[in-house]
Amino acid sequence: MKVSSAWLRTWVPGSWSDADLPRLLTRSGLEVDSVQVLDWPGICVAEVLEVSAHPNADRLKVCSVDIGAEEPLQIVTGAPNVEAGARYPCIQAGAKLPDGTAIRKSKLRGEVSEGMLCSGGELGLPEEADEGDGLMRLADDAPVGMPIAEHLGLRDCIVDLEITPNRGDCTSVRGVARELAALAGAEFCPPEVVAVAETLEDAPQAIQIDAPEGCPRYCARLLRGLDPSAKTPDWMHRRIESAGLRCVHLAVDVTNYVLLEWGQPLHAFDAAKLSGALGVRWAESGEKLALLDGTEAVPSPGLDLMIVDGSGPIALAGVMGGAGTAISEGSVDIVLESAFFAPKAVAGCARRHGVHSDAAYRFERGVDPHLQRLVLERASGLLIELGGAQAGPIVEAHSPDHLPQSAVIELRQSRWNALIGAEIASQQALGLLEVIGLEIAPSGTPDSWSVKVPSHRFDLGCEEDLIEEIARLYGYERLPSRVRTAPPDSGIGKTRSASHPRRALQQQLSARGYQEVITYSFVAEEWAHQAGVDEPVRLSNPISSQLQVMRPTLLTSLGQAVEYNRARGLERPRIYEIARVFTAEEEGDALPHQPLMLGLAMTGPRHRRNWADPSEALDFYDLKGDLESLLGGRGGRCEWRPATLAGLEQSAEMVLKGTVVGRIGRLSGDFRLSEHGIYAAEILLDAVLTDGQAGRTVPPQIQRYPRVQRDLALVLPISVSSAEVLECVRKAAGALLHEVQVFDCYTNKDFERLQQYSLGIGLVLGDADRTLTETRINKCINAVIASLQRKCGAALRS
Repeated sequence: MKVSSAWLRTWVPGSWSDADLPRLLTRSGLEVDSVQVLDWPGICVAEVLEVSAHPNADRLKVCSVDIGAEEPLQIVTGAPNVEAGARYPCIQAGAKLPDGTAIRKSKLRGEVSEGMLCSGGELGLPEEADEGDGLMRLADDAPVGMPIAEHLGLRDCIVDLEITPNRGDCTSVRGVARELAALAGAEFCPPEVVAVAETLEDAPQAIQIDAPEGCPRYCARLLRGLDPSAKTPDWMHRRIESAGLRCVHLAVDVTNYVLLEWGQPLHAFDAAKLSGALGVRWAESGEKLALLDGTEAVPSPGLDLMIVDGSGPIALAGVMGGAGTAISEGSVDIVLESAFFAPKAVAGCARRHGVHSDAAYRFERGVDPHLQRLVLERASGLLIELGGAQAGPIVEAHSPDHLPQSAVIELRQSRWNALIGAEIASQQALGLLEVIGLEIAPSGTPDSWSVKVPSHRFDLGCEEDLIEEIARLYGYERLPSRVRTAPPDSGIGKTRSASHPRRALQQQLSARGYQEVITYSFVAEEWAHQAGVDEPVRLSNPISSQLQVMRPTLLTSLGQAVEYNRARGLERPRIYEIARVFTAEEEGDALPHQPLMLGLAMTGPRHRRNWADPSEALDFYDLKGDLESLLGGRGGRCEWRPATLAGLEQSAEMVLKGTVVGRIGRLSGDFRLSEHGIYAAEILLDAVLTDGQAGRTVPPQIQRYPRVQRDLALVLPISVSSAEVLECVRKAAGALLHEVQVFDCYTNKDFERLQQYSLGIGLVLGDADRTLTETRINKCINAVIASLQRKCGAALRS
């Protein structure tokens, strides 16, 4: 939201400067996104001393112009109304016009021009500032050389604020001015709003509210006789455009102006286009509405709040009006609407239809529920003053039971001193709260008070909220810094120890080149279906049509993160996430099952580009190897079983002590990069990271006696996996086996015909107490071979 310092100064007079404004607003907790100073450097008041005809062009004139410098400038102009002795805005060579156009010293048909005399349009001012098609003529006593922004009173500072969802009260000049007054120690002076004379007896018919939970208050007023030729005055035009809005018509401009000023959206209907009484209800099946932005909305029955007349829907309540009742250049009679719409009703509607309007921006954050009649009087007064309209009575319908109620909170001095960590006197603390409109009365005990929250502060609901306001207005920078200490046996910091299982795992992942990511817990429903989950945990009020369900797996989110980083030039992304996933319980009302998972994903070449090493793509076994290294010694030995899994190709299950605890494979579906596949794995973290030894890396013991290596070349049935072979070897070799690994896997046409393959395995044998003899070695190897022949159908390759 953009706010003008000049406009704020009409609400908060005082000694604060434009330079102070961003600092004060930042102190208040409002995020300052940018600051734009409007002073039009290089443009000043100039007097034309002499006008002569251009020697080479009939329509151009050569002027001698005084801008307050030692020597006059020579400027060539084609304006028909230039006169000697008159004063005009002049921009010097090297400066820029407000639209960014740079003015340079140049020759026009052979004559040097050292600047430009300006029209109002070239300065971004309304057309009425010019004399026909000519220059903007200034008063004869305008000081020569004075900056034009200062002379016209246009110098300003525009601050662009990022308003957080909890501070809906600051989406207006009124709200920002209240904060500014509190921090600058200045007086808050809102303009006086006087009820207009009701010179008409006409009024809209009684308003029917059939959805009081969505619209507990609706006010409307009929105004007749608006002058169609009435123009928006310059001062209003400048303020509206400084806020980033466009001026279109006096009636619409007045509603926008009051919206910016007070934070309460209004809407103007052309009374001639209305049919019957106004009403508010939920949308019904089969309805459609053409909106002001040219789109057509199909309201969701029972979900979208509608403004209707006798003919049907005429506006999406709190979001956007309909094109059928819009104000046009010939509109004479109008109906002004001012209502309070519940934030949830507006927010859901705006998201469903993808409509982002200034009204929805404010309603979804919350507006003051007691402001509707006041702003209706304010807008009516402006239309009467500027457009010659006549006003009828205000018609109102409301449901007190559905209006938000102001909270009354007990505030204790002992509590605010304890939470803030500083002794703030009660008089000072309560004074800070009173400045922002809170009403304070004594409570039952000496150090406590009863605080009534004003209707515009939806975010204040408990004692801690009030204490936060005290600290914010007192100034966080004034609070003392204290180092808090804790007893040695308090337990603080123990979970952050490097030896903690989860922390140790994260350190190992980082050492292997993985980077941690944090992805949304919400995903699109089709992603859940791709993962094989037909009934994911759905959100009742999703923030986006692409984020409707809680994620049942980390794999799709990690796949999207990999593709995002690959598309931005990261050659070999390796990422991981430790987070919970959500699956629905069989009982209807039970909370979702939320296991803690470790997810990994990788793609790209195996190594960085190297002249001595041809690039090879990462594959299934790279990720499997990383997992085996990471989880070795944690919770027992893992087994890998080939499996057909939803959303994965070339996939396998990770089995621990007979239970499936993870899965691994290449992502399928939409995750198909042009060069490499995305390999991902997901593991139930609690199953592999248990207390005790689980998170610790046990250093290998130094062997006093030599080890022996033996290799076996086996011929196996194609149905027997290498994992089964290795498990068989481990059991048969017993305590003498220190290590076993596959070093070769081979097949050819003859093996394929016999449905066999060749597997080479290496065994490392050793004894911690004595040197192995050949007899013991042979006995162990023979036991392994016999077990492989019996259990796996293996034969030694000749």
